[in-house]
Amino acid sequence: MKRAFMMGGVGMATLLLVLVGCQTAKPALIAPADSAIQAEGSGFAPGGATGLTSIDISVLYGNSDSIKSWKIELVSGGTAHKSWTGDATYLPASLTWDGKDDSAAIAPEGKYTAKLSIEYTAKYQPVSVESGEFVLDSAAPTGALAMDPPQFVPADTGVVQPMKITINASSAVAKMDNWKLDVFDIAGGLVRSFSDQWPNTSVTWDGSSLNSGFVSPAVTYKAVATVRDEYGLTAEIKADIPVSDIPLAANQDVIMASSSGFSPRSASTPTSINFALTFGNKQAVKTWKVTVSHAQSGAQRSWSGDSSNLPMNLSWDGVTDGGVLAPEGSYAAILSIDYGKSFKPSLVRTKSFVLDITPPSVNVSGSPAVLAPNGTGGILPVKFSLYGSSLTAGLKSWSLGILDAGGKQVTTFNGSWPASGVTWDGKLVGGGTADPTRSYAYVAAIQDEYGNSGQSRGALAMGELPTVQGGIAITAQTPGFSPNADQVADTIAFSLNYGQPAAVSAWKVEIGSASTNVIRTYSGDGNTLPASLGWDGKAENGSMAPDGSYTATLSVAFGTILSPASAHSTPFVLDTTPPTGSIGLSSPLFSPIEGADTLTLTVAARSPLAAIDSWNMDIYDPGGNIFRTFTGKWPNSTVVWDGKDAGGELVQSAEDYPVVVRIRDQFGNVGTVKSVVPVDILVEKISTGYRILASRIFFKAFTADYRDVAPDLAQQNMARLDALAAKLKKFAGYKIKIVGHAVMINWNKPAEGREEQKAILIPLSKARAAAVEAALVERGLDAARFATEGVGAADQLVPDSDYKDRWQNRRVALFLEKE
Repeated sequence: MKRAFMMGGVGMATLLLVLVGCQTAKPALIAPADSAIQAEGSGFAPGGATGLTSIDISVLYGNSDSIKSWKIELVSGGTAHKSWTGDATYLPASLTWDGKDDSAAIAPEGKYTAKLSIEYTAKYQPVSVESGEFVLDSAAPTGALAMDPPQFVPADTGVVQPMKITINASSAVAKMDNWKLDVFDIAGGLVRSFSDQWPNTSVTWDGSSLNSGFVSPAVTYKAVATVRDEYGLTAEIKADIPVSDIPLAANQDVIMASSSGFSPRSASTPTSINFALTFGNKQAVKTWKVTVSHAQSGAQRSWSGDSSNLPMNLSWDGVTDGGVLAPEGSYAAILSIDYGKSFKPSLVRTKSFVLDITPPSVNVSGSPAVLAPNGTGGILPVKFSLYGSSLTAGLKSWSLGILDAGGKQVTTFNGSWPASGVTWDGKLVGGGTADPTRSYAYVAAIQDEYGNSGQSRGALAMGELPTVQGGIAITAQTPGFSPNADQVADTIAFSLNYGQPAAVSAWKVEIGSASTNVIRTYSGDGNTLPASLGWDGKAENGSMAPDGSYTATLSVAFGTILSPASAHSTPFVLDTTPPTGSIGLSSPLFSPIEGADTLTLTVAARSPLAAIDSWNMDIYDPGGNIFRTFTGKWPNSTVVWDGKDAGGELVQSAEDYPVVVRIRDQFGNVGTVKSVVPVDILVEKISTGYRILASRIFFKAFTADYRDVAPDLAQQNMARLDALAAKLKKFAGYKIKIVGHAVMINWNKPAEGREEQKAILIPLSKARAAAVEAALVERGLDAARFATEGVGAADQLVPDSDYKDRWQNRRVALFLEKE
């Protein structure tokens, strides 16, 4: 750095002050060694992006041993908004400014310089130097959006004309950096997104959306531009993008069903249904579709085409597009027509019609329920009443047959609904009367209006309802789950088997445990029989169920057809508790050079309900960076570490290396355990003797004082010096050479760096090496064994430009040589 010191027009020449009446002149003050101050960046924004919310100010003090006082001011427009002051007892090498002034308010936005002023105690002239300019950016950018044309007009291929959207934005003090433009529909869904860097601020949009569609007519979309300046401040600029509407169709479209319903299984009525179609605007049709939709389950069958194929009739046989029989129930056929942008889409439907699959249910009762003798060789008359029902169709006719013990039909009755009763007097077809000492049975059948026939058989004397054929079951698909919202095993699924699904009238699934009883219930009727259910671990009130073992129970009722039945799942686990554990070390102090060259780390893990699955281990260096990573699959639980990172770099001497292990159980729960690997003072054999890889000693800034530091650092210094003295006493008969090292601030300025090395770093590193020598002598070592040297920044482990790892350069190295 070049400097010219001027006073009253006099340059570097000696300034002589002639005092009238005095015999001698007072010696002139001389210029001190160079001082410097600089900002570590072009600017920052307190409310901006991470990493740009503050700025570091680096400081170099010339002749620091003669400083009386110093002052650092952050100046904008001739006004100092932030200042720091001090004396020789505190000479910070760097300061961080968060943008706040001396009153703790955010300072005015603008350009700033950092000014360093120094007063010396003796022969040196005062010094005032300034840094280059940097920017404090506190106001978000402003701007507006411009659209050309101002709205979209729909066309068959999308829109008539693309739209150019221009982003006009600026910042008072910063350059604009980048922007993102998002277009949303009226529901807030993202339609299209663009982004670019300044100065490219325009984009042409053809109206297409992310899902390969186009903007909808008569809809206003929202454009939101997010702009960002170079220091991370952002702003949103919003505008509307309207789309004009399209007209209604000129003529009416029609679809009609040929009947009120049908049954594909009928033996006496049509097994399909026809639909008549009328296209009111044939010349404008782009595409059409007919969908047959179930009232609850939705679309089951569809046909489609374009203007080249406009059918007048379609026929449906009750089969879905997948080739299976559609569910029973109420349906409608829906005709939808796309006219492109000529007319709005058309949607018309038939009246509701029925797909009837299930035969009517049939029940018969007899009174009296047994064959009772009438005292004259016959029986008392038995009155039979038939009861039938269908969920989808009206009942049409019925029949009742009486069977003897051999299954032969001995008499028959027929009738039309709603007349549904008959009295049997015991007379048999062909003559004769029923024998009251023998058993009889009946077969009743009811036919609905679409040809389905239901049947019921039973003994004349009513007995208990039969049990379900084909066992019911409920099965948990996994042994457990962890509903902790981590998207891993958050639900558990159950498969359900109803035995005879067609006979089910109601079902219920209950989930509970021995400690909580029933905590969640699902239920339904015979119209909805899910093949599976999923549980998210929540109780009926929405709260999370406690961890533990649970069982699911399926209960099924069959109305008057079969006896109720139930089944239980095997027990399963609900587990949201992360695993716990610990980390064991094979040695309390790791010494990879002198002692064991590896360290075994053992992971102990446990979970009250789940099996342990896997783990991963991160070992961090003293600077907080990941140094080495290991992973394992349980039951493997040990790591053998050689003290090196993945690149072969060895641990630092006498440092603590934090260890973090994340343990995962079989259901995805993750627990974290921590420990520390303490590293011993390391001694390495070299050609001339030994080199001690000593740990860092923390000194007060710009001094060799290791006592007047923060209490925790002072305590660490004393412990490390004690350990170092103990280690050196094991090497009696060796000379001890202590070499001090330091970090250079002006590593990127060759001239200033050379001056810093000569004036500051060499003397400082020598003084610190001497301080370590004195500390070791105090701890019982012979002073005659020592030699000290300071090399400043001449022999660095890592570049001084490496802000993350250059802490390794602040060190004292020790060498042992045979006397």
